[in-house]
Amino acid sequence: MNNKDTKNKSILRSKKSFLSMADILIESGISLVPGGSIGYKLIKTLGTHAVSWRRDLSRQRIEDFHTKLISGIPPESRQEFMKNQFSMADYYSLLTHVVQDEENEKIEIYAKLLQGLILNVIPLEIRLHLIKAVRELRFSDFDFMRQIYINEKYEFKGPGNKSRQIKSLTIPTDPIKCHSVQTLIKFGFLYEKDGNKPPWPTNLLRTIVEFLFEENDLTAEAIGKIAKTADTEKLKVFFACDKLDIFSPLLSNIGDRLCQHDIKNVIGDPIRKSIPLIISPIIAVCVYHKGSPIENLNKFVNLEQRKIIQILLPGALKEDVPLEYAEIFDFTHQDIETECNKLIKFVQKQLQ
Repeated sequence: MNNKDTKNKSILRSKKSFLSMADILIESGISLVPGGSIGYKLIKTLGTHAVSWRRDLSRQRIEDFHTKLISGIPPESRQEFMKNQFSMADYYSLLTHVVQDEENEKIEIYAKLLQGLILNVIPLEIRLHLIKAVRELRFSDFDFMRQIYINEKYEFKGPGNKSRQIKSLTIPTDPIKCHSVQTLIKFGFLYEKDGNKPPWPTNLLRTIVEFLFEENDLTAEAIGKIAKTADTEKLKVFFACDKLDIFSPLLSNIGDRLCQHDIKNVIGDPIRKSIPLIISPIIAVCVYHKGSPIENLNKFVNLEQRKIIQILLPGALKEDVPLEYAEIFDFTHQDIETECNKLIKFVQKQLQ
């Protein structure tokens, strides 16, 4: 390798994010003369650098591709893997895409795809479709599919359900995400349901995601979420309020904050003996300036066998509370955050 090739590679492998044409010339041993004309040698040097850069980049990408291809196979299976036959057309097609693709992050995706082709685990009828999809999709699109997959597989703790989770992803307001959704629909990874339901993942999306990603990358924790469990879904608090038309927004806000701490709750008017009212270990009696639902509660449940708290709603006074012995949480003021924190700590202690 000559000295010029070494200098060109030194720029390619440097940690610089930006450089100038002068940097390239200096690395090649050429100095710019102030006021000098653009000579043949200068132009040829820049062209030679570009060709060397492209050649070295292609070589590096192909090396990375084969490294990921082999390292992705367990050591004890590599010898057998190397003996498997595969389509030369598929192989050279993927190599071409590896070199031409703008995203280095996708090299591993190309390597995984070739593994699937060599191992014959990708159905014949979708091979060409997947090769085309991998070529046209961005790396962020594959990560987006992974997020959609996880949101369909798990229901996360807190308010909401899977439909709401998917909707937050596949009906975005961000124009870049909108483009991704339309692209995934185009390639059959999402399909548009009837009515107001959001675009939904298809079996093709599930197949490609499970093939491309490891199991530990497909958990709720992998995207910073916590999945609901039988324990988190146990009802803990029943908010009894007979003025839901007035106080529902405030109580929903309080309820959402409790859900964030795994305290599942229901808000309702105790006009009948409902299942939530029967099974909730804690009942929150909501008090407003004209009274509370205490009379109906006494009809349907034995309050002496429950843990009772009292919620003062805007307009109520402490002398309005119906029970002297039950803890009071005052939401008549503006500092809802502080009172919510007190309520959360109290409920957590009662549930221990």
